[in-house]
Amino acid sequence: MAPSKVVVFDIIETVFSLEPVRHGLASAGFDPSDLETWFAFGLRDAFALNATGDFVPFKEVLDGALEQLAATRGLAIGQHRRSAILSTMAQLTPQKGAAEMFQALQEAGLPIHALSHGAVSATANLFDQAQMRHFLTGIHSVEPAKAFKPRGEVYRAALAEIGVEPQDAMMVAAHAWDCHGAKAVGMRTAFVSRGHPVPASMAKPDIVVEDLTDLPAAILSE
Repeated sequence: MAPSKVVVFDIIETVFSLEPVRHGLASAGFDPSDLETWFAFGLRDAFALNATGDFVPFKEVLDGALEQLAATRGLAIGQHRRSAILSTMAQLTPQKGAAEMFQALQEAGLPIHALSHGAVSATANLFDQAQMRHFLTGIHSVEPAKAFKPRGEVYRAALAEIGVEPQDAMMVAAHAWDCHGAKAVGMRTAFVSRGHPVPASMAKPDIVVEDLTDLPAAILSE
């Protein structure tokens, strides 16, 4: 099999850490561990919208999930406070080794693309703040497809924008369900495990690495 021609990255958690958001939640009275619960609520609602063929921007999904979580925890948090917490999503910091990993892939001649649930402008701002924008060939969002990953049309729309066939693209994600969705449309996949196994119910990724620092060698040795 010929090597991948482009590499497509999931962004939130895969490339950028959510730790700044954890601090924002704690300052509003949430437990730090509520970060994972909040995002689980948000993904649950996004997947429900996928199932019914409906779509709203992911920021709105997260806002609704945060309102639900606050009610569950007995916290009186209005729109202003929720907006302040959501604003911390614009302050995410890169995962360890992200810049070095991008540098290695770029030096190997591989075009690098971003594909996120967030808006293109939000992803661009994260890369600008991290001084990593120059590594990217393209930034893509789920919004043109009016669906969320792991729906197949999201990956196909991004691949059409890139101008490459699924079998020539590698999807990199720290979420097994994201790799599963990409695999279903014919993409190759690399799972960044960070100590988490791939569920037996999900398609087996082509590559499994512990962290981003291990990724270039794995991709370049395909």
